[in-house]
Amino acid sequence: MKILAKEGEVPCKCGRRASRGHRANADGLCARCMSNKRRTDRLAAGLCERCDNRLDGKSLCARCMTLQQTRGSGLRGGDVHAMVRRFDEQGGMCALTGWPMELGKTASLDHIVARARGGPNTVSNLRWVHASVNYAKRTMSDEEFVAMCRAVVARNSQP
Repeated sequence: MKILAKEGEVPCKCGRRASRGHRANADGLCARCMSNKRRTDRLAAGLCERCDNRLDGKSLCARCMTLQQTRGSGLRGGDVHAMVRRFDEQGGMCALTGWPMELGKTASLDHIVARARGGPNTVSNLRWVHASVNYAKRTMSDEEFVAMCRAVVARNSQP
């Protein structure tokens, strides 16, 4: 719901009230609209919407995509950058299956020792795995997960 400008206030072109961060700048745009304009301009120039890295058809570069994915993990600045390096070290491949992954689509952070089992939320306990593998693994250890996968193969390879 838009709150219209009061008398004497200069509204943004979007019509939002000029107070609380919605004061229009020289271009007649509030902070939110200016941010949207910068994002649109960057994408049109083939740049990441958050930084100046070149894109290959996405809206975020690999670095910014990784930063976005690790945001909810509780990692801090240096640790987030360490996870960017970890993705590169893994060559964009799942640590468990070797399947190729794409940041923002099929890549997922996996706790080697599940947090539900007391595993820490640290870089040394994290790795990149394919999202479908992480979904299937849930809170299992690697040994339990491999045993389950072997049981599935054995059951389905019988005539």
